[in-house]
Parts: sequence; structure tokens; C-alpha cells
Amino acid sequence: MQDPDQSDVIALNDAISALMRRFKIAESTSSKEQGVRLNPIDVESLLFLAAHPDSTASALGQYLDVAATTVSAVIDRLVRQGFLRRDRIASNRRIVQLNLTEAGEDKTQQIIRFHQANSREMLMALDPAERGTFVALMRKIVSSS
Repeated sequence: MQDPDQSDVIALNDAISALMRRFKIAESTSSKEQGVRLNPIDVESLLFLAAHPDSTASALGQYLDVAATTVSAVIDRLVRQGFLRRDRIASNRRIVQLNLTEAGEDKTQQIIRFHQANSREMLMALDPAERGTFVALMRKIVSSS
């Protein structure tokens, strides 16, 4: 396979940076409007825990690829905000499972709807054939990582 041109590498990097800024700015604005400030690691944690109920702190840390102290701070913050609860299992009280509260489930659904609306808006810049190609190429890039 041929190496990409440096100009393509730079253009892709610039485009990804612009998309990330767009998502971060829109997400930050949305969080402020709703009175709850969530940083990106909080959002990723909620999304992971929604998809993986009863996860442990170590599973969350592995997914986020962060230190145990960072995971602990994230969990504490989400518990304080009422989005997350720690559940001990009866068979082994040392194991703590993480689960979303009802407020956490509502917030996560709100985040998912927001991300989908933002993605929908971005895809509107493309015609239908381009959208399919773009999505297929993005999936290919992600699956090769």
C-alpha cells in the first residue's frame, strides 16, 4: 500500500481537528444550557456504562485508558451529580459494580440524541451517495486502528 501524500495527512488532521472542535463546542454549549457541565471523559464514561451495565472501575479505566486515580475521580464526580451509583454484589462485597441512575440514563440518552443530531447536521453537507461513501470510509479507518 502506498504512503499518503503529506498534504493529504495535513488536510485530514485539520479536518479531524475542526470536527472535534465542533463537537466539543456544541457539547459544551449544550451542557451549559442544561445546567450540568460534563467534560469529555464524563461523557465517554456515561456512554460506556450505558452499553456495559454492572461494569467495574477497572473495566471503565481500561476502556478510557486512564489511571485508576482518574477513574476514581470520574466516578466520584458522576456519583455526586446523581448520574451513577456504586452497587456491591451480595456474593462478593469487595466487588463494586457501576450503574447509571435514572438521571444518568436520561442524560446518556440526551447525549446520544445530541451526538446523532450533530452528526446528521454534518452529513447534510454531503449528497446521499457521498454520505454512504464517507460513512463506509470512516468505518474502515476506525476498524483498522
